[in-house]
Formats: sequence, C-alpha cells, structure tokens
Amino acid sequence: MSSLLTTGVAWLHAQRRAHLVEAASYERLAGGAAIVLDATPIQVRYQRLDPFGMPVEAQMVDFLIDAADLAGTDPVAGDVIAYGGRRYEATPMGDDPCWRWSDSARTVYRIHTQDAGADT
Repeated sequence: MSSLLTTGVAWLHAQRRAHLVEAASYERLAGGAAIVLDATPIQVRYQRLDPFGMPVEAQMVDFLIDAADLAGTDPVAGDVIAYGGRRYEATPMGDDPCWRWSDSARTVYRIHTQDAGADT
C-alpha cells in the first residue's frame, strides 16, 4: 500500500505532464542527436552577492524534465535546451550543480539554465 505522500506526488506529476509541459529539445554538451521531449519552464529570480558584497538580482529559467526522457544520464553544465525560439544553457547556480531533483522519488530533474540567445 502506498503512502498518501507517494500518491500525492504521483498525482502532481501526472497533472504536470498533462497540463504544464511544452515541446523542447535537449542537446548534450558531449554531442549526439538532440532529444525531443516535454519540459515545464519556470522563471526564477534570485539574489546573490557580488565580489564587493552588494546584492545583484538575476533571472534564470529552470526546466522540469522527466529523468526517463534523458535515458538515465544526468544533465551537465553546457547542455542546451531549445525552447520557444531560444536556447538555454544548463548552468550551475552558485556552488550547486546545474540540476537537482525536483521530487523525492528522483523522477524529475530541475535544470537551472540561462538564456544563451536565439535558436538558429
């Protein structure tokens, strides 16, 4: 019997897949063919301190992507997600890597990216 939390996470995951995904393509830094997949884009604003201790506001776009869509290979900095006519490069956030798990079951990546320009 599954717990209420496990059931709730599965329900939320299904709702995201049904209503909050858009087509994107994922390109590995190492090369190879782009993977067409469904992704959920999230606008993220954060503050960090510059070398002089002054707060600097920045904006990134995170993408929620099912781990199964990336065939069990973790994202790396420099991977590119093409979405909405733009290219977004996977980028570490501060001292953290370019991704983290979005759920306790480790089925969805949350990939931190920055806008890398128009998709040509």
